[in-house]
Amino acid sequence: MEDADRLCSWSHVHSFYDTDKVNPIRLAPHLTDTHFDVSSVTKMRVKYAVQVLSHSVVAGINTHISTSHLKSEAKYTADFIEKLDTLFDLLNSTQTFGDKPARRAITSDNYVVNQLTVLCRK
Repeated sequence: MEDADRLCSWSHVHSFYDTDKVNPIRLAPHLTDTHFDVSSVTKMRVKYAVQVLSHSVVAGINTHISTSHLKSEAKYTADFIEKLDTLFDLLNSTQTFGDKPARRAITSDNYVVNQLTVLCRK
């Protein structure tokens, strides 16, 4: 498959949310209509972007793909969001030890530097 066929789309995220918000058990409970009805005030809030571009949304999209609520092409959107989530973690790390390797502070010989190199090559 060529790279041109591997498109990510906001519509996949929005479709996931529309389906998820009506379920009694939500896969991404932190998402609200505010994340999708962007006004001049909310569009500058990094918090909303980080919550949409998070691991729970990736897991939710992948779950909806496996249950046929979303088309398989949404996988590329999930992959892109997963890379952004990792990048956010890598660049926002402050602790020497974190719950995920990407959340550990950058040192001269740890996972973070290697992972940044890998992400930049893709």
